[in-house]
Amino acid sequence: MSELLEATYEGNGLIRLKEQLKGIYPHANLKVIVITTPTDETFVTEESDLWQQLQSFEKQYKMPTITFYNLFQSGQLDDSADYISWAALYEFWLQDNQ
Repeated sequence: MSELLEATYEGNGLIRLKEQLKGIYPHANLKVIVITTPTDETFVTEESDLWQQLQSFEKQYKMPTITFYNLFQSGQLDDSADYISWAALYEFWLQDNQ
């Protein structure tokens, strides 16, 4: 299961989610990918950085992001850290480009 959720970092290692997790119980172990929300001034730079990261994965794994994402979502690929990161980056990119 993976979801892209908004959260606020409160310091001291605490992250407050803006909505409740569905199907996750308190004290469950989670893996978290942190992507900062760009400010208006840095949006163009960070968006191009995001696109470059996606292209880096495409080059490394020799497949377009959309092909990867469809395979990943259908369960045909494992849950390696790279694949989870790639999927999260793509979902973030999709949110900003729809």
